[in-house]
Amino acid sequence: IAAAAARVTEARAQRKGQAATLLPSLNASASRRTAWTHADGVPDTSGSTYGAGLDASWDADLFGGNRANVAAAQASEQAAQANLASAQASLAAETALAYVDLRSAEEKLRVLRETLSTREETTKLAQWRAKAGEIDALELRQAEASLEQARAALPSLQQSIAQTRNRLSLLSGLPPGGLDRTLAGGTGKIPFPARRLGTGIPA
Repeated sequence: IAAAAARVTEARAQRKGQAATLLPSLNASASRRTAWTHADGVPDTSGSTYGAGLDASWDADLFGGNRANVAAAQASEQAAQANLASAQASLAAETALAYVDLRSAEEKLRVLRETLSTREETTKLAQWRAKAGEIDALELRQAEASLEQARAALPSLQQSIAQTRNRLSLLSGLPPGGLDRTLAGGTGKIPFPARRLGTGIPA
């Protein structure tokens, strides 16, 4: 974004420089002259005279070269502004996508933890029933395998959340972990888009 903004500033300066070639140029000058009178070889009195001048010149753009340069500079400035707007839109889109990814992953983590709690209770119940001879070893192994499957999914999901938080920090111009405190808790809601978009928004 900063690089795109710098290019806009540079293009604007070039456009102003080219536009100045279409205007008359003014040159101002000022002078002062001091004369001394002498009496018996010794400076006696002095007098000062002042002068000022103003010159104006204008180069006629007979073949339209200066105007073409101005038009080209204006086009460059408009292109730089468009690139800046595009960069800003891309940054906003990436930030929104990262935020949605984060909240979605946090919701998955919440559901997974609830699933883990349920499967732990189911496995304990299966172990008691196996000891009592109410179920066979196959049913017990199925309950234990289901629990381990849920546990195995936990680290990767937690890592995904950490990476997405770092991604949001990077998009915000902060070091990794710079938004951890702000985003902690996983209680943020994903905002719903407006039902009607404002008119005049470019596609």
